[in-house]
Amino acid sequence: STPISLEKFGSPYYFLLHQFLKGLLPGLILGTVAFFLPLQRFKKYIPYLFWLTLLLVAATFIPMLGLGLKGASRWLKLGPLSFQPSEFLKIVFILYWAYLLSKLSATKHQEKFIAFWITTIIVSALLLLQPDMSTLLIILGTSLGMYFLEGVSIRKLGLIFLMFLILGAGAIPLAPYRLARLKVFFHPGQAPLGSGYQLRQQLLAVGSGGLFGKGLGFGDQKFGFLPHSMSDSIFAIISEETGFIGALIIIFLFILFTWLAIRLGCQSADLFSKLLIAGIVTWIDLQAIIHIGANLGLVPVSGIPLPFISYGGSALAAELIAMGFLLNVAKEEKIS
Repeated sequence: STPISLEKFGSPYYFLLHQFLKGLLPGLILGTVAFFLPLQRFKKYIPYLFWLTLLLVAATFIPMLGLGLKGASRWLKLGPLSFQPSEFLKIVFILYWAYLLSKLSATKHQEKFIAFWITTIIVSALLLLQPDMSTLLIILGTSLGMYFLEGVSIRKLGLIFLMFLILGAGAIPLAPYRLARLKVFFHPGQAPLGSGYQLRQQLLAVGSGGLFGKGLGFGDQKFGFLPHSMSDSIFAIISEETGFIGALIIIFLFILFTWLAIRLGCQSADLFSKLLIAGIVTWIDLQAIIHIGANLGLVPVSGIPLPFISYGGSALAAELIAMGFLLNVAKEEKIS
């Protein structure tokens, strides 16, 4: 972030300080609160928290409260505080869906199926209006993963997946940039100075890193060559500066996180806790896979950040809250 920070604000530390004050610090505070919450008593308040979060997402459309950027209404400004409610919707949706599935565990699958579609349609409508397709993709993928682990039939799962594909295909032509990204994915050499520019520069960054990289701070692409270098393209910058070894370490850390979380879920006796862990793991891993895949040209370029690493205060705070809940489950189950 140093070059962009110097260019826009005259200080190399503006974005670093912003990430600390509006991401790390509130995330640690709220994550600590999540760690000490009595989960069994907290569960009854989750539906209220879910609807409150939906109201905050809806409030981004109010002119006096919402902040528009690049044609999207995703930010909310409450006095000196500005944040992205849809980032917090990810963890709140996981909490609500885990609560709902655990509450309906003894009922017929038909009731869960109806509940799934009601919650999904409401959330999808709000996020499509913003529009925030990347957050919607993560939430739909996470909900599908949790529903699968709860025990939905393969037939119903296939039907849901097919509906998601149809809806996704229908949303692509609604925005020209989505169709352009899809064309670039299938034809990487297309429009190297236009719609294919970001992918081209990402691959250049990854390839130029070699085995050990150019060294921290010595990458070239972040100096205005690679768009969104501190957010959507951060993995490419890491690969350029730390090389193949550094990129492998980042991937290994996500694998280690996944293994430890799955181990925790397997040892947990409570269905709500199991589903909560499954949702958090699916969310973090899905984002990491799509982000890394997009930076390597394995999936279409997207605006999905790399968890814990990409710039974005709201995203980091939400992820640290999720870690608070994970550690809470470990505490409740007395698992080390």
